[in-house]
Amino acid sequence: MANNSVRLLHVVPKSFLSEQHRYLGSTKDIAGRVQYFQDRDLRSDLLAHDKTAETILSVLGSVNLSAYTHVLVEKANYKTVFRYLRREAPGAKIIFRAHNAETLHRVDYVRACLAPPRTRSVAEVVQNISNVLRYGGRDLSVVWHTDHVLSISQWDTEHYWRYLAPKTRTTTAPFFLPRRYVRETQTGLRKKQLGVVIGSSQPGPLIEDGVNRFFGLLRRTEAELYENAGWRFVVSGARTKRMPNAADFKALRIQRRNVETPYELFGPARATLIASDFGYGFKTKILEAIACEAFVICTAGLYRRLPQELLPYCIRFDPRSPETFLDALNQTENDFPPDNPNDLLQASAYREMDRLFGVS
Repeated sequence: MANNSVRLLHVVPKSFLSEQHRYLGSTKDIAGRVQYFQDRDLRSDLLAHDKTAETILSVLGSVNLSAYTHVLVEKANYKTVFRYLRREAPGAKIIFRAHNAETLHRVDYVRACLAPPRTRSVAEVVQNISNVLRYGGRDLSVVWHTDHVLSISQWDTEHYWRYLAPKTRTTTAPFFLPRRYVRETQTGLRKKQLGVVIGSSQPGPLIEDGVNRFFGLLRRTEAELYENAGWRFVVSGARTKRMPNAADFKALRIQRRNVETPYELFGPARATLIASDFGYGFKTKILEAIACEAFVICTAGLYRRLPQELLPYCIRFDPRSPETFLDALNQTENDFPPDNPNDLLQASAYREMDRLFGVS
């Protein structure tokens, strides 16, 4: 099935090569493209960079760009980089993998900074406001100098990239969980009445907002209400000073756990919880939780942006309403849908990349 005329340069951040960042969302997403190139027997060379325009230009200067028919750039939306590629590789198709709708994503950073407990400095808020223009401007500049944008979700394509790029130059290749991660997922376990609040080893404003909203929800009720129903909750990842403190965790009987892999928590859990609308792109842990047969309880705003393939596994709730949360928890008692949404997402991504790279 290979197209022997394709020779591709795959430009990735160095974090992709680091075992420390194995479960980073961008690492998992990039691994999907690497798997695709191997499955289709396409010739590709990996070129790693430090995510600055200067280092990218430096590593690009070390290779013969005229030898490549395609250049795929991951996670680096710098105008100078794409102008350089356009000049030095005029015969190559230049492709940008968009991990996020950056303008909207950065607006949510501002909104998260202004959400309770509102402890961020004015300088930090101003910096995040300026990032809206800076990162959004980068996306716009990339569109002018690239041949194709490879969007991570259909929602991003329809509600963001369609306003920046012609429809013919935008393709949705949805995130899917590559095989090397699927092999690690835990399935078939006896489920506990356990809800995992998605955190991060390096939580920023978006993660903090989700954790804070979840704690606000539980404060409006009593921990006994959930305990009597057999439920307990765990927040994954690190805690920051803008999250509830240790006393708050203890008072609401919520645990915090750092784990080697997210599947350690998702495997025995009946539900994964996301209490914030903020953040665009594709929340990769949602698919990982589903792969471990855990339902995802999320806000209505996030639910609307999810791929159709994931909706049977997701339950909407209002983080301001304990009643809707209890109802959502009760719905997780239903049988878990038997289909495999990851296979559907991978098939969709492969189909679109086949078209883009001329594989038949």
